[in-house]
Amino acid sequence: MYKFVLNEPPIAKARPRFYVRGKKVGVYDCQKDDTARLRLSIHSQMAMNALYKPVTGPVHVRVCFHTAIPKSWSQKRLKSVLEKSELERWDITRPDIDNYIKFFLDLMNGIVYVDDAQIVSSQAYKIYSDRPRTEIEVTKLKE
Repeated sequence: MYKFVLNEPPIAKARPRFYVRGKKVGVYDCQKDDTARLRLSIHSQMAMNALYKPVTGPVHVRVCFHTAIPKSWSQKRLKSVLEKSELERWDITRPDIDNYIKFFLDLMNGIVYVDDAQIVSSQAYKIYSDRPRTEIEVTKLKE
């Protein structure tokens, strides 16, 4: 099992950006810096655990997105949320969970597993936390 903790707020997959130069239209990745930084973090965590090869075969992925609590919340509301157990702090705001999932599954492509087509099952949670981060577990399944 591979386990990663990325200690920064979760990032949602952005739509591609377009530009026009003369009569030509181009496309660019506006998340290139975020992707490079997080890929480096995953590489270093794999190296620390002596994991150098991507997983082959079917995998199960469990992802927990710990999103920041809005600053506009009152102290009373903040306290009531933090008193709940971690899996009862549901975050039902935007961005949608599928945008978070897409970004992180694409991010691990070629590093943790050969291709994201290997993912045959997954679990994902989006919860409020006073310490924003993303926790990812990848488990190889029996073929």
